[in-house]
Amino acid sequence: MKTNLVITVALLLLSPGSTLAEVHVQLFSEDFESGLGQWQTYYQHTTNSAEIVEDPLFPGNHAVHFLEVTSGGDIQTEIDANVPGVIELRVAFDYLGYGDGQAGPNGRGGFMGHGPVDLGIYYDGVVAGTDPDYPQLQHLLVDDVGWRRYDFALFPAGTSFRLVLEDFQNSGAAGDAYFDNIEVYAVIPEPATLALLVLGGLALLGRRRGACRSRRSRPVRGFLTCQNAR
Repeated sequence: MKTNLVITVALLLLSPGSTLAEVHVQLFSEDFESGLGQWQTYYQHTTNSAEIVEDPLFPGNHAVHFLEVTSGGDIQTEIDANVPGVIELRVAFDYLGYGDGQAGPNGRGGFMGHGPVDLGIYYDGVVAGTDPDYPQLQHLLVDDVGWRRYDFALFPAGTSFRLVLEDFQNSGAAGDAYFDNIEVYAVIPEPATLALLVLGGLALLGRRRGACRSRRSRPVRGFLTCQNAR
């Protein structure tokens, strides 16, 4: 009965449309309550305009915004994403915008991008921004004078990269884009699930081989089919 149960669960986990249990491994987190010690000026610039301020909607909380608009990145942080067995790398964050979310003199507020440690933000891609017409934009941020939580896939882990923030240069005014509670995490299969898959596979192998022996047959290619013994 135990063997049959393991086989059934393993088959369910391996069946089309099934999903493995997941573990989220945090690689980076920032709530902007302790300064900007995890951030540096974007490598192509000599200074940055990032400033930690009190949350305009929730007094007592703090977030980062920018005193100047720019392009190519304002501040960056380097993240080590060398995680074995990773399924996916993701970033989650809160964003508050006061722009109108359109191209032109009153739009284009906060942008987030990523890139290799030796290159810039736009070499790999713009993760998220407020301009729906911006080339290579992967996800749209909403400027509606309210905090919104976002959670996006980045790319497969396996190397270090830069995460970059800015208030884009075509914004109507500097300081209208706020970021908070940034988290980068890797998604990997839950260890118990992997163990269950291994046990299920072994149980299937043993059962199939036993069935083959009972029919005076021998397994072919492991345990999937039987072939009559000569």
